[in-house]
Amino acid sequence: MKREQLNPEPVVTSLGCKVNQAEAAWLRAELARQGTDPQELVVLLTCTVTATAARQSRQMARRLARAHPGARVVVSGCDVQLDPQRYRDMGLVVLGRAELARLPALAASGGPWPENDPQSPQAGPLCPGLEAPGPRRTRGL
Repeated sequence: MKREQLNPEPVVTSLGCKVNQAEAAWLRAELARQGTDPQELVVLLTCTVTATAARQSRQMARRLARAHPGARVVVSGCDVQLDPQRYRDMGLVVLGRAELARLPALAASGGPWPENDPQSPQAGPLCPGLEAPGPRRTRGL
């Protein structure tokens, strides 16, 4: 009996808020749908809401780069927006919020990655077509 080879799930890690978690879920699904090899691309969405979160974001970036030496490690999120050069100095690809929704297309194209400074954290759309999994929740005012 022939054993099927399953595609491993793309490595998309997020720290911080629910927006990062939702965008990570969308990115993971899109990258898996197009068959992105996790040995070639790793994504980290960073946080900077506290000094501890910023430190953990940088630690996670270094950890992912060590754990996936042959992969392109792409970082985005609020800590990247605050200090993109720190991540570039680690040899990582910095992708601003405005470009985040294009990440699956960039990964599929194999073309050059943007090298401009990221725009403000609010710049750019949230990942399009996102519907958070699970029941809808609302809060009364």
